[in-house]
Amino acid sequence: MIDRGGAVLGPGLYLFRADPEQVDPACLAGFLRISGASGPARGQSGTSRADIRRVEIPRLSVAEQRQLGEAFQRLELFERAVARASRQAAELVRAGPAELASGALRTP
Repeated sequence: MIDRGGAVLGPGLYLFRADPEQVDPACLAGFLRISGASGPARGQSGTSRADIRRVEIPRLSVAEQRQLGEAFQRLELFERAVARASRQAAELVRAGPAELASGALRTP
């Protein structure tokens, strides 16, 4: 995740500062996320950590990095939208029976 400031680092967290003339921050964040260095993989316990010294980041031109960084950001936004829709669907499924029974929700 790219944070523009105001966050406080805790144990096991790292701060990367990238010169935007040489490294696209969104591209760097995307590669760190792929490697798992930005936190435990989905579904794993919080005790698992990746070694950031082993992260492999390809050498790309800044233009290529920016293009890839934009794609990483779009994918992250899509992931958040899917997660939000999933939470809302689960809430509807939980509330559905009671809503049907009370008459607040009608079938077609």
